[in-house]
Amino acid sequence: MRDESIRAKASRERSRVGWLTAEAAQSLLRSEWSITDLCDKGELLKVWCPELRAYFYPDWQFYPQGHPVPLMRELLTLLRGPEGVSVRPLTSGWEEVEWFLAPHELLEGLTPAARLRSSPASVLRAAQSDFANGAADERW
Repeated sequence: MRDESIRAKASRERSRVGWLTAEAAQSLLRSEWSITDLCDKGELLKVWCPELRAYFYPDWQFYPQGHPVPLMRELLTLLRGPEGVSVRPLTSGWEEVEWFLAPHELLEGLTPAARLRSSPASVLRAAQSDFANGAADERW
């Protein structure tokens, strides 16, 4: 395996600590929602982990009670839009994760993932500043 691939694999492993399997995510949601439906509607982020040949669901997009954090649809739409991190609606998820895990000036240097549960609106404003129509792409 090339050094780059070894580093990428190690980075993915560190990033997904605490993330949920599909079964665990569905269990957390209970029967109120279908994990597949929420992902298909762009309301949840799923991330493909090639080493495990499975999707994982970042824990920071759920409240401890199991409800999805509001505004995920709006966030993912921006991240996957024409000025976002990926212009394709179907991605591995890692492009979006990179943005969620990068410290952001508008979030007082915290990551969007760290602020998502406590202040989803501020995370949306940060995404709008990075990816909304006409947003300067200097930061990202």
